[in-house]
Amino acid sequence: EHISIALLANEMHLSESRFKNLFKDLTGFTPGDYIQRKRVEIAIERLSKDPTISLTKLAYDLNFSSSQYFSTVMKKYTGKSPGEIRFPKNNSQ
Repeated sequence: EHISIALLANEMHLSESRFKNLFKDLTGFTPGDYIQRKRVEIAIERLSKDPTISLTKLAYDLNFSSSQYFSTVMKKYTGKSPGEIRFPKNNSQ
């Protein structure tokens, strides 16, 4: 489901800018960054439960605009592509 910063701010009866500043002060993350991190956590969990899931389906299920953008975000937060997370290299060889 798409999470709108404007909707969250409205629910808290704050302006968007006040909400963003307060959220960052309280969590250390911007609301957008926090949401991205959570989506990456969910992706990692789903990949570990079902390594056969289509990366495109996973990307769209998590509301990424494309599988390429999903890969970019995954790499940014984990240092690994979705494929590397799905099938980690065995470092013992």
